[in-house]
Amino acid sequence: VCEAGTVFTTGWRERLIYHLEAWPDVGLVAPVGDGCDGVQRVGAHAGLGADELAEQHFRKLAGQHRYVLRAHPYCWMLRRELLDGVTGFDETGAWPGLEADDLVLRAARLGFKARIALDTYVGRADPRRTCSIHRPRPPQGVWHRFCEAWGLDPRHDPGKRSWRDLP
Repeated sequence: VCEAGTVFTTGWRERLIYHLEAWPDVGLVAPVGDGCDGVQRVGAHAGLGADELAEQHFRKLAGQHRYVLRAHPYCWMLRRELLDGVTGFDETGAWPGLEADDLVLRAARLGFKARIALDTYVGRADPRRTCSIHRPRPPQGVWHRFCEAWGLDPRHDPGKRSWRDLP
């Protein structure tokens, strides 16, 4: 699953597949990228092209990852069993702005984890375009319904919860 404007780098596909194949509990893996925040954020890299930056990340962080409860879906690779089990993004409009969070939580209920591949950089055609996972919350009523449905405390950011905290 990738947004328009994704800049694929040399080796990106093989690296994401590695993270899925090496750990059967991983159902979703995302790279690091421009304009993201949290563990998905890539710092300043003036003067480096996308492939150079990707190679630099791989050499420095080969095999490294971080499990997350939130990952921006500008570029995700999903395990087929996960996609079959969760039947894709919820397109009903029940959770505007929270579709990716909903998918990650449904995946967790099936026993799949989400991971950021720290060794894999995938760029964006417009790196100024943000892919913040700490976007403003949706309208309060939507946020409260979402939290109630998932057993989350609406006062806390699910991005700061661990896998052990899931209901």
